Amino acid sequence: MQRLFFFLLFFPFLVSCGYKIGFVNAKFLENKKTFCVVSVQNPTTNLRLSSLIKTSLRDELVKRVGIKEISCDKADLWFYVKVLNYSDITKVESEKETTLKSELNINVDVKVVDRKEKKEVWSISGLSCEESYLSSSRKNAEIQLIRDLVEKIVDKMSVEF
Repeated sequence: MQRLFFFLLFFPFLVSCGYKIGFVNAKFLENKKTFCVVSVQNPTTNLRLSSLIKTSLRDELVKRVGIKEISCDKADLWFYVKVLNYSDITKVESEKETTLKSELNINVDVKVVDRKEKKEVWSISGLSCEESYLSSSRKNAEIQLIRDLVEKIVDKMSVEF
C-alpha cells in the first residue's frame, strides 16, 4: 500500500519532467525479441543524421519495447528508415523581432520487415517532427529533434495496433 501511495504521489512529477511510463503493445512485436536497424537512407548533406537516428532508435526500442539489437542476419525484425526531408530554417517573424528564430524539420518513412517471412509488418509514411532553437544551441536542438522523432515512431507502433 505504501508503494502505491509513493507511486501516485511522484507519478505527476515524473511525467512533468518528461519521463514516459508505458510499453509498446503492437501485434507484430509478439514473439519478437531481436531487431536490427538495417539502413537509414539519408540523402541530406548532414552526415551525422544517420548515426543519430540509428542510435536513438536502438535506444528507444531497447528501453520501451524490450527487444535487443543483434546482427541483421539473426534479427527477428529489420528496421528501415528513409529521410525524405531535412531542413534548417532561420527567419525573422515580424518587424519588431530582434532575435532570429530557427527551426529544424525532418520528415521520414519507416518500414519494419519480419526477417523470416520477408514480409513488411509495419510502416509509416511522412512522419514529421520539428524543433525550434536559438543559433547557439543548434546541436542540442538536432539531438532533441531526433529523440522526439524516434519517440513518435515508437508511439505510432502501439497506436496503430
